[in-house]
Amino acid sequence: MGSLFDVLGSCLMDMAKMGIVEEAKVDSFNVPVYSTTPQEIKKLIERNGCFNIERIVDILPQENKLKEFSAQTYSDHTRAVMEVVIKLHFGCNEHTIDHLFQHLYPKKFEDTLANLMQSMGKTIVLFIILKRK
Repeated sequence: MGSLFDVLGSCLMDMAKMGIVEEAKVDSFNVPVYSTTPQEIKKLIERNGCFNIERIVDILPQENKLKEFSAQTYSDHTRAVMEVVIKLHFGCNEHTIDHLFQHLYPKKFEDTLANLMQSMGKTIVLFIILKRK
């Protein structure tokens, strides 16, 4: 996930260089995402004490999974999650949001696809079944 947000951050910086958004607003824009390790999440659940871990499954992504979707699809997914946050933080109008997610993000995504594939290949997705104590 972090790599996808890095692409977004790079696009926002490009927009600042073009004078579309303020660089200070880009600098102050943070998406509070933390990717935990399987061991950390297990310790947190155990420390909480409210749940028993019934099952934990590590889902390793397939190598070519990233290539299954177009850059525009990834852009659309990112837009669905981030559009309102970006509009509120930067005061962007619909035209600016369209430019970001229909032009800048897909292009930058395509340009960095090889690097993204390397980092995504190291990603582990956890599926956890919890039972309340």
